[in-house]
Amino acid sequence: MRTKSDNHKKHWLLRLALAALAALPATLAQGQTYCTPLYSTGCTEGDQINLFSFNSINNPTTVCNPGGYTDYTNLSTTVIPGQSYPLTVQSGQAYAQGFSVWIDYNQNGSFSDAGENVWISNSWGTAPFTGSVTIPLTATSGATRLRVRSTYNGFPTDACAALIYGEAEDYTVIIGSLTPCTGAPSAGTTPATVTACFGSGVTINAAGATTGSGITYQWQQSADGGVTWVNATAGQGYNSETYFTPALSPSTNGYMYRLQVTCSNSGLSATSSVTTVIAATTLQCYCSSGASFSSDEDILNVTFAGINNTSACNGLAGGPGSVAGKYANYTGLAPAAVMQGQTIPLSVTSGSCGAMHAPR
Repeated sequence: MRTKSDNHKKHWLLRLALAALAALPATLAQGQTYCTPLYSTGCTEGDQINLFSFNSINNPTTVCNPGGYTDYTNLSTTVIPGQSYPLTVQSGQAYAQGFSVWIDYNQNGSFSDAGENVWISNSWGTAPFTGSVTIPLTATSGATRLRVRSTYNGFPTDACAALIYGEAEDYTVIIGSLTPCTGAPSAGTTPATVTACFGSGVTINAAGATTGSGITYQWQQSADGGVTWVNATAGQGYNSETYFTPALSPSTNGYMYRLQVTCSNSGLSATSSVTTVIAATTLQCYCSSGASFSSDEDILNVTFAGINNTSACNGLAGGPGSVAGKYANYTGLAPAAVMQGQTIPLSVTSGSCGAMHAPR
């Protein structure tokens, strides 16, 4: 015989079960649950992502949620395998950030598979970083997750691991389907020349190359001015539309590269225009300044050999890349003439330029 107490207990258990179901991740209904990236301080001190743009997604925002994570999966963009898409990301102005981007290409709920860390900024700072992402031909069709993370003075190397300062944002990427190729493909066009610093590779993209199921890509290289060509097997993406060459060395300076595109459905192939990789000048290959703030001390004078240069607080130098209060390019000044074996006096004068920035 059931009592009022029994019914009350059953109703209470039912409410408890429904509450537990409601607490389950929403993505569980879609078959995938993604980790939540963690930050101990997050973006509460100004380490937020102020802009993220990828293909048709353009999200300028200064929002900082607790824990440093925001779910923007209501924002989506459609991409096609084999195509390259532009990317821009920028931090707030308080602290220099480095960035990483992941896309779950096989839609297994993880960003740890090979090739899914699709972009890393080349340094950290507060200025915009730009790049591109080429969608692999093996990407699974349908909606999947993109994650962008930032961290203070470094690069996030894991999509889930706990960090101290920074922010993470998730978006939706819809991978479209490829149309089967027919007839003769196009291999597109590449730039006639690109420059690279010794010890660094360079990205070459074949704009306008045919995409579709049945299309294969193979980058080729020539060490003898284009007389003979061999398939590239080093570097990254030598079987895709965009190729990142191996590090340039004196022995590979002047190498030529081209893309061969084949449609397996027709058996026809085409080759792109040729790109020659040449060494950049020494001045082009110095590291960029890592200054993040215009406050605190400035360099007010540098004296060395025939150079005696006085500069004002937050002054803007005339050389390329100069940023007021952060970096000054004075390479346009008359060079100092020195001899090997000489000892040359050097003096640097700094001074406070007003506002102070609290160090971390």
